[in-house]
Amino acid sequence: MDKACRMEKRSGVLRLLAVLACVLCRHDQRAAGAQDVAGQAGQAAKGQLRVLGEHIETIILVDGDGQELRFSGADLAKPLELAPGTYRPQEIQLKGGYGCNISSEAEFEPVKVEAGQTAELKAGGPLTQGLTVERQGKMFRLGYELKGVGGEAYTMAGRMRPPEFAVFKGDRKVGGGQFEFG
Repeated sequence: MDKACRMEKRSGVLRLLAVLACVLCRHDQRAAGAQDVAGQAGQAAKGQLRVLGEHIETIILVDGDGQELRFSGADLAKPLELAPGTYRPQEIQLKGGYGCNISSEAEFEPVKVEAGQTAELKAGGPLTQGLTVERQGKMFRLGYELKGVGGEAYTMAGRMRPPEFAVFKGDRKVGGGQFEFG
């Protein structure tokens, strides 16, 4: 009888262990399911930012908290996955040595990224050259600007020599000079 009693206790303990194992297994499955749902919610909480422009080597974006995010041109081949918020370019470097530094929202309006949406940011090439002429008495003041697709101003990084210009009357050169940077 002692042996039979021990067998019943063992089988009772084994049943209890089996029940505990099932409970723990179900708990783990529920926890994993909750993590999957939380992971999917985190994924859904992201938005996308597509940069529309060419020849970008690097771009530094600043988020609403002032944190800098650096991306390479290769990163821009597809839309960037970002947390919802506002983003503004702070610095853009193009192939060929052209650069743009943006210090305020007045220079470049921030882009709002919303969850599940794709926002667009126009920056980079192709670049457009512009010339401004301002009369000052008998003199003309010429200004040169290089603008990106978003209206941002670019300068040459090395600035070894400023751009030059020449004024002709027919075939004869009557004037010329160099533009000042800035």
